Amino acid sequence: MSAVPVEGLPTRARAARWIAVVVAVALLGGACANVPQETQPQAIGEDDTRTGEQEELEGPEDDLSATEIVRGFVEANARSADHEAARLYLEDESRDTWRPSSSMVILDSSPDTVPAGFEEQPGGENETAVLLRGTQIGTLRGDGSFDPMRRDYERVIRLRQQPNGQWRIVDPPSEVMTTEDEFTANYLRVPLYFFAPDSDVRVPDPRYLPRRPQAGQPSKVIDLLLEGPSGSLRYAVDNPLGEDVTTETNVTGSPDGALVVPLAGVRGMSDETRERIAEQVVMSLDNVTSSRVRLRADGAPLIEGNEDLRRADMPDASPLIVPSSDLPGMSVVSGSLHSLGTGGPVPGPAGEGEYDLVSAGQSLDGEQLAAVERRDDGVHLRVGPVSGDLQRVELEGTVLTRPTWWPTLTEDAVSNEVWTVQDGEKVVRVVQTQQGTWTPLTVDSSELAPFGEISGLRLSRDGTRAAVVTEDGLVIAGVEREENSVALRNPRVIREGRLVDVTDVDWMAQDTLAVATESESRPVAQVSADGFRIDSFRDTNLSPPVHAITAAPGRSIVVSDVLGQWVTSDVGDVWQQHPNSEGAGSLAKPFYPG
Repeated sequence: MSAVPVEGLPTRARAARWIAVVVAVALLGGACANVPQETQPQAIGEDDTRTGEQEELEGPEDDLSATEIVRGFVEANARSADHEAARLYLEDESRDTWRPSSSMVILDSSPDTVPAGFEEQPGGENETAVLLRGTQIGTLRGDGSFDPMRRDYERVIRLRQQPNGQWRIVDPPSEVMTTEDEFTANYLRVPLYFFAPDSDVRVPDPRYLPRRPQAGQPSKVIDLLLEGPSGSLRYAVDNPLGEDVTTETNVTGSPDGALVVPLAGVRGMSDETRERIAEQVVMSLDNVTSSRVRLRADGAPLIEGNEDLRRADMPDASPLIVPSSDLPGMSVVSGSLHSLGTGGPVPGPAGEGEYDLVSAGQSLDGEQLAAVERRDDGVHLRVGPVSGDLQRVELEGTVLTRPTWWPTLTEDAVSNEVWTVQDGEKVVRVVQTQQGTWTPLTVDSSELAPFGEISGLRLSRDGTRAAVVTEDGLVIAGVEREENSVALRNPRVIREGRLVDVTDVDWMAQDTLAVATESESRPVAQVSADGFRIDSFRDTNLSPPVHAITAAPGRSIVVSDVLGQWVTSDVGDVWQQHPNSEGAGSLAKPFYPG
């Protein structure tokens, strides 16, 4: 499985790393003065395309039918940033007056174009109307974020036969539409970076930019970064750039090959805030430039003594949000706790069968265990050290979902909060008090109510998103955390219609999920957190339904079906029986820390 980057580092470690970077730059500066650097166009403003990459736009072939013109128009909408390719499908007058919207409807890759019904046909001579119909999978917003939305889509488009006999579109809709295939081929996924609240953990916020022209991409990235997080994360992340930072001039290329980002409005900010801004900018630009990033602020270097930066200079992220390699994961088997590393029972009451466990979750640091215990009158929650006695919490019900731990995101902090869902409706966080007891508190999940009963919930390991298994499908929500309350905001069903009968979910990375379903055609899938990208794992050796799944950065995927536990490392690999799960049975529930 390909490595997925993860973000974050505690403040103390960040400071040490930045000092090291400053020293390294000072030592190497003179030695590297005569080494040729990358070339970079002098001007890379959004509207400046004088870089030799202007492409010839090809209009429609001659003698295409009206339906073929409409299909070509839809596909061409994704092929140039300013829709110039699509304008070639319009008659001359409409070509000059068309004002397309900043958003774009994305259809599945097989929409129909057929003659519209009689009542929709125009009365003019040499005119016709074509019905475009398909399934909308989402919308590309003006800020470059993808908003998933599945619905039937229809649009009547009027055409006129020109004096040369060619059909062209008249009065085109301001709404822009294209197909999933064309969008994928012509748009680049670019994560912007913000921070998990009260931490140094960077959080990716995926956006999509036109692949051409490349010259405008760095400026566009900076513009979007200055606009702030997308709607799904707006209340879930911190943005050190705030609302006052702007750019003095366009992002440009310097003669020595650096990419110059001239910020304004930074005066008075602390060194720590400047360092966080530098991380945001450098990491966000990483997918659109290989140049050094030269950060300026109000006419001076943003980071004193450390003007030019690359991704390699950024603090390492993994310690805070990736389970330690010493923690192999666990599984609830026949009511007791077993290790995925050895297959045997975990030392302590939970592994020795003292509790009749239904499911469990291990804290990211590996120290704590939250477990759902079956009782004659239903289930209740227990929490405590993995190998010790588990304290009973005043939280019970008919059903409690598999526990998921809130991340601490700071060095040496102790995990003290775990979440579950009570009876399919009430999202509860259980918090450890100063006296050591565990107290249940309600999470505001009112925005989830329209999606129906909840059967699973997993917090991302950076704490900014929640993946929720509902009656309507897999829902992703932002986690808004205030001083005395927590809420799930801006929930969205992702890949509705393609992710059906979801049974379980877990986070492979900060913005990627592994999903288990009852479907025979797609028992396990990998999907991006924004819902745009979906890939199916092979179904070889699996026996649906798959009822449990666990995943983590850099780890193999482990699932449980009617025959036992299975493991794979990549979507293209065959599932193999988990080497340490002999006798696990059909009801095993594996889990990694988090």
